[in-house]
Amino acid sequence: MSTLYQLLLKLDVSDLEAAKSAWESLARKLETAHKDHRRHVTGPLANWHGDSAKAGKPVLDTLQGQLEAAHVDALLIATVLDTAAVNMKQAQTDLKNAIKSAEQDDYVIDDTTGQVSLPQWLIDAHHDPDQATVLPDYTKAMTGHQDKINQAIKDAKKASDDGEKAIGDVRAQLLDEEDALGQTAVEARDVAKHLGIGPYGIPDGKDVKENAEWWKHLSHDEQQTYIAMYPKQIGALDGLPAVARDEANRLLLDQYLNPAPPDHTINADQFNKQQDGLRALKKKLDAADGAPKGRELYLLKLRQEGDGRAIVAMGNPDTAKNTAVLVPGVNSDLRGAGGEIDRINALRSSARKIHPNESTAVISWLDYDPPNENVFDSDFDLGVVSTGRAKEGGEALRHFTEGTRAAQGGHHSNLTVIGHSYGSTTVGAGAAGGHGLGADNIIAVGSPGMTVKHAGDLNIDPKHVFIGAAKDDPIINNFAGASLGSDTRNDTFGARHFKVDTSGHSGYWDYINGQPSESLTNQGRIITGEPITTTPARNPDRYSGNIPNPFPNVPQGIK
Repeated sequence: MSTLYQLLLKLDVSDLEAAKSAWESLARKLETAHKDHRRHVTGPLANWHGDSAKAGKPVLDTLQGQLEAAHVDALLIATVLDTAAVNMKQAQTDLKNAIKSAEQDDYVIDDTTGQVSLPQWLIDAHHDPDQATVLPDYTKAMTGHQDKINQAIKDAKKASDDGEKAIGDVRAQLLDEEDALGQTAVEARDVAKHLGIGPYGIPDGKDVKENAEWWKHLSHDEQQTYIAMYPKQIGALDGLPAVARDEANRLLLDQYLNPAPPDHTINADQFNKQQDGLRALKKKLDAADGAPKGRELYLLKLRQEGDGRAIVAMGNPDTAKNTAVLVPGVNSDLRGAGGEIDRINALRSSARKIHPNESTAVISWLDYDPPNENVFDSDFDLGVVSTGRAKEGGEALRHFTEGTRAAQGGHHSNLTVIGHSYGSTTVGAGAAGGHGLGADNIIAVGSPGMTVKHAGDLNIDPKHVFIGAAKDDPIINNFAGASLGSDTRNDTFGARHFKVDTSGHSGYWDYINGQPSESLTNQGRIITGEPITTTPARNPDRYSGNIPNPFPNVPQGIK
């Protein structure tokens, strides 16, 4: 203990701080190298085919993963060094304060051992009859001073030992392993455990403005450390910049695709289904890495559990003049990510054709569990004719649009929220609750209902609620007005109706003879604030209940 006392008293952590800064600098260089490789090498070569591609692409993908893993490792090492330096410096401060406090009370501190002795005047007064009276109190206080000194030394030793163990968690041979990115998740968890670092500083996410302010006041290196250690929490935090969420979620995606250790909580079929969805999403993201400005993709949220969830933006919603959010309907999961991204690309292209000089971002928002055909909710209601999932999803959608506004700061983008099929039910539930979606426009296409009777119930001027309905849309013709709210086609609903020239339930984003359909063009007009071509609303029809059974395997009559 005496040697440690002297070492701590003379401790100089400047070398640790310098090493921490050097590793942070290296991490920034690796971060740049990884992003440049993704945007300028693998991105532009996404459509590379042939024998050369078969040989070269795996090498490039491996290199990209190694750069990302090295970036994470450099941040972890910098975090270990910084934590050790801070904790040891704090222990030194505690030691000096304990010494000062003891000396102010006249106790004597041995310069070599740190041993606390009684005040000299009390020792000299051994013949004084009052000494016996005060001695117990002084002895007790002496023990207290000694305990503080000993505790400071123990804290310093623990900081040193924890740092040594945490450094050992970052394995030098990691980059040679096929599952390097999966292993970084394990390393980050182990480092956090040994250092006693938890995600305690991260906001609980409920207040999007608080989230935005917290992130804004972190340094770049602090932000990068949070992303490296807690990508899932950071990537899901509404209110944070799109760039930060994208970086966190791409790291999370790569870690999910390189699971280590394997997740044994699900069966093989479910695991393979998840991996298929993740690979489909990654393929689309990789293909867009070399895209021109405005068409780049941002992964704003990712969840692999169940059928998977993802929020993907084309264009940066934090800075775009116009922003649209597309909410998909039934049977949507990660395996269909490619189709959803094609749709937001069509919407963005339509808006850009109308206003080429205005920036437009379009978001595919799959952050709820849409019902599948023949799937029952826990209360035995048929999911596709129940508002339960829509209301749950509507709350999440409302939180997301609030977060989008918070991330934009003082910039107010023209925000349009579009719901397709059961997604329009979710949009309706979100708009009807709380203070609404904060949208400038709401569009419903192929809608079986929006959970409300009138467009005026959506916390928005009904003149800014737009309905698109194909005449042969089977979902509208079979379900509109049944159990998910009023039939949005009716004039009594109070919305505006735009011309639809496409067919079926999924044709609202189609091209006709190589040109954007009027259905698609009208959505582009709404997104950019331009007049639409309209069609009359129909007169109210009474719902008879005698509809064809679209789900023959499900018994009817369930209400």
